[in-house]
Amino acid sequence: MESLRSRSIFLLLMLLITACGQQSEDVSDTEGTLKTLRVGTFNMLRLGHGTKDDDRLVNLIVDSKFHVFSGTEIMRADAAHDLRDKLRAKTEKKWELSLSEHASGETTYKEFLGFYYRSDLVKPVTSAEAFCASNDASAQTGNGCFAKDVGTADGPSFDRDPYIAQFKVGTRRLAIAAVHLVWGGSDAEAKERRISELFELKKVLAKVSAASQGYEVIAAGDFNLTLDLAVASGVKQDSTSIEMPGNFFLEAPAVTGLINQPTTVGLSNYDHVLYLKSNTAKHVPNSEKVVVDFDLADAEAKALFKKDVSDHFPAGVSFSL
Repeated sequence: MESLRSRSIFLLLMLLITACGQQSEDVSDTEGTLKTLRVGTFNMLRLGHGTKDDDRLVNLIVDSKFHVFSGTEIMRADAAHDLRDKLRAKTEKKWELSLSEHASGETTYKEFLGFYYRSDLVKPVTSAEAFCASNDASAQTGNGCFAKDVGTADGPSFDRDPYIAQFKVGTRRLAIAAVHLVWGGSDAEAKERRISELFELKKVLAKVSAASQGYEVIAAGDFNLTLDLAVASGVKQDSTSIEMPGNFFLEAPAVTGLINQPTTVGLSNYDHVLYLKSNTAKHVPNSEKVVVDFDLADAEAKALFKKDVSDHFPAGVSFSL
């Protein structure tokens, strides 16, 4: 009997230790307020078209430890909701989805953009306030909206309009833009178009900041452009090998770029999290992480990953709150 009682006490203590460990990873107090927020992005390669290895897809997201992440290349709304349901089942956590009202695109190719978020820790803020209630927004739904495309002399500002969702974590409020800049090819003209969209995005972030006083402004997505952290921080000038120009980061409003690791099976560095330097929430140094579940040197494994999951990897960073 004494032995049974001892084992029971031991098991109870282990459960308490495990629970405390799990809580300390996410929260800072008994009210469940996050002390650090994990923000990420994942291009899921035409989610909803064809068959994917759902378990592998979900496990990659779980291993990324996101609290909120932007999803791009979502082809069907029902597929987006199915992924949310699978995340709930896998983690037994309260995952929710903020999905754009419609698919966006200037050609026959269109995609939904959205955010998956842990609703027990990250709360939605209605689109009836802040940026989503301004004249610069369109297609409001729930806690999100598209940035209105004002156009340029050469046509639309974006091939796919940025989707902005509004959240709160404790007393902090955040406006996060889901971004998928145009690809168009590897030639100089296509690159020039991507750079144009990049600077149009900066105008959008400035509008979001102006209309959402007190909000942390972040952009997360597939930029189809690489960055050099030294250029992004103004430590060195542009080189011919850098695709995101230094003046994008330095000119007002100043922007900080994060994640310079390979984020695609082709080892390109295309997926990023950017934030305004005026934000009060700052990124946690060395928290950048790209989650890969195979050997990048294995060509066969790369091909299988692209077939079963995506040609991109989930990537994220942490912000102190």
